[in-house]
Amino acid sequence: MVKINDWEYYHNIINELVSNEIFILVTSFGDENKYLDDIKKIWFNSKDLKELKEFLSQLFESPKIANDNDSNDDELFCLIRFGSLLEAIEEIKNSYINFKKRLFSKQKNSPNQINAIIYIFKDYLKHISDNFFKESKEISLSRKNHRPFLKIIKSISSIINNKYDDHIIEEYYLINDDIADLLELIAANYDSNGMIKFESEEEVILYNFLIYYSSWYHSTLLLREKMIFQDEKTKELSKKTPTPILDDYEERLSEYKLMYDGYDDFLYKILKN
Repeated sequence: MVKINDWEYYHNIINELVSNEIFILVTSFGDENKYLDDIKKIWFNSKDLKELKEFLSQLFESPKIANDNDSNDDELFCLIRFGSLLEAIEEIKNSYINFKKRLFSKQKNSPNQINAIIYIFKDYLKHISDNFFKESKEISLSRKNHRPFLKIIKSISSIINNKYDDHIIEEYYLINDDIADLLELIAANYDSNGMIKFESEEEVILYNFLIYYSSWYHSTLLLREKMIFQDEKTKELSKKTPTPILDDYEERLSEYKLMYDGYDDFLYKILKN
């Protein structure tokens, strides 16, 4: 029987991913940001993902952030993306542990480590798509946004109906790109305060909906690439799985490191705890 690694095998790369995401937020929006200061303290002191996720959940449920006129749209949306990464990590962790338990209880031959990861993420991405499809029925659309949104719905519907089983992961990347394109279309105009100029309240709802799911897809695909990359590097495989989101992420991180002289000190604070 092939042995499937415990979840703790990925502990270091998960912590590194969260630490780098906090670093990107700090570099983008300032070391003294009122939200990031609390996030940094929690992570530096405990590196407890559950505590960090609970803090963000309470933050977004509180009137404090709903009535915040000092933070710009990009700042709040980056916090949403960070929250989606934490949510994806927690749910993938649960899926991974349950998958391993089922294999052990059936005492059947296990897939290899990389195929196990592929299966778990394939199942989880379909779960995201099911939620998107159900919740999309409550969304009102303007003429401008109607066609690109229906293109996304058509792709997700095909996935739910298993029309792309052989190359389903490629479809998720296309959906992620299509959502990003629609977000860019909606956010084409900004006012003098750096706030997006929406056409209506319905468009605000659509934008928030798309930000949430864009973050969820992006974070999940990033985590998938990161874990597969780790396994392929360990096994020194000659044929590598493409990692377009991870490559873009690493390039963006390198740019932020050049902008921020304190990166080594930032990581030291994390590593010493």
